[in-house]
Amino acid sequence: MDLEIIGAESMGVRSLCCAADVMGLPRRLVEAERAQLYERLPVPDGWHDDYTEGRVDPDEYLGTLPHRDA
Repeated sequence: MDLEIIGAESMGVRSLCCAADVMGLPRRLVEAERAQLYERLPVPDGWHDDYTEGRVDPDEYLGTLPHRDA
């Protein structure tokens, strides 16, 4: 289902955009790329459980990721 249909059905709007639209990039369903993302940007074992329990700070993890210059 695309954003136009979701917007029309749930909010009665004719136009709905996402960040990719604003940035002029193609829309991508990130969830469909989950396996590739975890290969490229792995998280330590147990990280998700630790995050759920409030034992880790996501900003610390994000600070370790390679950044792409805009």
